[in-house]
Order: sequence, then structure tokens, then C-alpha cells
Amino acid sequence: MTTCWYEGALAAFDTETTGVDVETDRIVSAAVVVQDAPGVRPRVSRWLVNPGVPVPAEATAVHGLTEDHLQRNGRWPSPVMYE
Repeated sequence: MTTCWYEGALAAFDTETTGVDVETDRIVSAAVVVQDAPGVRPRVSRWLVNPGVPVPAEATAVHGLTEDHLQRNGRWPSPVMYE
């Protein structure tokens, strides 16, 4: 019997950033959600990143993460990228 793609493991990855320029903007949050099989509780990993640069108001308007919040609660990018 053939298994349909949606009957197997599923994974999703999402990021929020300081903007839309892939060359200069930085990640401020990321999440990975993995569901190994239908009906199985998904595994969720989330990261909040202090980008070390100003967060434009336009970006905050999209994702709601302020520069102040990221400075207080975000981790440095290097260990987050490693994970």
C-alpha cells in the first residue's frame, strides 16, 4: 500500500527577520516543528535572537518583536545558528 505524503513525517521551519534583504537583514526568531506521524504530538524548537543591529519599526509591525525585547530576551546569533 502506498503512503501519501501527508501520512508520513512532516516538518515546518519559520523565521522572522529585521527585513527582507537576504544579504543584510538578520534573523530575530526561528522555529522548527516536526510531527513524526499523524496523531503524534509534534516536537517544537524555538529561538529568540538578539540580532545586534537595530530592528526597524516596519519589521516590528510585522512580527511584534521590539528591539528592546530582543536585547533583553534574545540570545546571540552564533549559538542559535549552531543549534
